[in-house]
Amino acid sequence: MEFLDFEDAIELIHMEYAEMPGLRLTFSQARRMWNLTDAVCERALGALTASGFLEQRRDGTYVRTGSSTASILQSTGFAPRA
Repeated sequence: MEFLDFEDAIELIHMEYAEMPGLRLTFSQARRMWNLTDAVCERALGALTASGFLEQRRDGTYVRTGSSTASILQSTGFAPRA
C-alpha cells in the first residue's frame, strides 16, 4: 500500500474540497479517504486550516471555509423571506 507525501496530500485535499464545497470530514475519515498516514494527514489538514482554506468545526469535522449554508446563500445573493 502506497501513501501520498505531504505535497501531494495538500494538492489532493485542496482539489477535493474545491470541487465539493459542502464536504465535511473528520480526521479519521480524511485519512482513510485519501490513504494518508496519520502524520501526513495531520500536517496537511493543519496547513490547509492555517492557510484559511479549511476550518475545523467544534464537532471535529473539517470544512471548506465559508461553506456553511448561510455563506453559500449569501454569496448567491439569496435573501430569505421575512
